[in-house]
Amino acid sequence: MAEVIRSPITALIWEIWLRNRRWIWSIIGTFLFGWVSNFVLQDTFFSSRAGRNTLSAFNETLTFASLLIVFAIFNYTEYDAQRGWAGFPDRLFTLPVPTLLLVGVPIGLGIFAVELVYVGWVKLVFAHDEVAKPALIALLIGAFMVVYQSTLWILARFGALRMVVLGVVGISFIVVNVLSSFPQDSLSPWLSENILSALTAGAALIAFVAAWIHVARQRSGGTSRRNSVKAIIERITDALPRRTTPFSSPEAAQFWFEWRRSGLLFPLCIAG
Repeated sequence: MAEVIRSPITALIWEIWLRNRRWIWSIIGTFLFGWVSNFVLQDTFFSSRAGRNTLSAFNETLTFASLLIVFAIFNYTEYDAQRGWAGFPDRLFTLPVPTLLLVGVPIGLGIFAVELVYVGWVKLVFAHDEVAKPALIALLIGAFMVVYQSTLWILARFGALRMVVLGVVGISFIVVNVLSSFPQDSLSPWLSENILSALTAGAALIAFVAAWIHVARQRSGGTSRRNSVKAIIERITDALPRRTTPFSSPEAAQFWFEWRRSGLLFPLCIAG
């Protein structure tokens, strides 16, 4: 295999395959299971509307599971024990390639993988015209892959806050898909499908550029300076009342540690 891997880009792709080949095979197995099930059961389920709805829900569940695994595969981060957070793998900075390629390869491969899985389900499993606006959904999924990886890298030091940000972005993309289902004449021109698609693509481009700049700064040692936002948060948490009595059990100590690290995010989750 050493003779085949002649470039750093090939090495990055091969590494992603080696680390996640079991999950990749699980996606292939899920797809084949769905395809065979639809081929065998379509005559039975398509004879009634209830059957079609049941089969459609079955396919949607398998599709969602497959896409979820793809996003898990491209959680392209590594934990840094010294810094205490998981971000872009620092070990890749020694490779003789531009930062643009270090960022572009996992993001580009992630887009290709998630679109391949989605198109496979839409074209080979779902019935004809069963999926409304497949092109828009493909755009939203691809854009979310870019935002997903960029957020994991840029907000690495903020830990669980990344999940809140990704949740907000995910809900926003769902709203875009819902708005596209309304009659276009009843919506503002700024909420038309073309405008929303352009804004989605623009958001993905901005996220990619931001990730590129962040990783380049990290590669040059720029992240050694304290982040002003994090410094403010740390000052607020330091000002909170501290526990002075001993913990009653190891479980209580662990709970207190987790609360101090991520507990302040709970009010944000229920603020709506």
